[in-house]
Amino acid sequence: MFNMILFGPPGSGKGTQSKLVSETFEFLHLSTGELFRQEIAKKTLIGNVVKKFIDRGILIPDHIVMRELYRYALNHQDAPGIVFDGFPRNSDQASTLDKVFHKKELRIELVVSIIVPENILMERVLERGKDSGRSDDNIEVMHKRLEIYRTQTHPVIDYYKKSHRLAEVAGNRPVEMVAKDIQYIVKAAIDKHID
Repeated sequence: MFNMILFGPPGSGKGTQSKLVSETFEFLHLSTGELFRQEIAKKTLIGNVVKKFIDRGILIPDHIVMRELYRYALNHQDAPGIVFDGFPRNSDQASTLDKVFHKKELRIELVVSIIVPENILMERVLERGKDSGRSDDNIEVMHKRLEIYRTQTHPVIDYYKKSHRLAEVAGNRPVEMVAKDIQYIVKAAIDKHID
């Protein structure tokens, strides 16, 4: 099983690119955001709990995220690989994920970080907010989300850089160009993993 993370700030296109990677390589696409948005739409108990955090632009507590991801991953152990989209969001989650995977004799082989200037991120999210219906696609929440990304999530890049699993891609280009670069990086990492 080949496991990877697609990483980037809100509005970087990581959701779109994660879906493209999962389709191209037949990996399972595991988006914490989508997972929780589905629970919110179904008005489940966990959905009602996480909605309070999302509406305020606050990260969902680690114990909730880890429990739900673990349950989801256990139900899909036969997948050839997993693309983690939007997770991990802090260094504790990254190290916990490595520990859990190590126990199962698995590992995160590759982390692709999409880099986009903040002014473009803001434009993208506000534009998306016109049609998305997402409560977190507005200026106030976006400022909070970017601040959280800078302080809590960005250090995860350093965590993966130290273990030589990080690749960076410029995300302020057309979707197809970004996808082509990411697919090249993933293919090279898969070939290395097989050897």
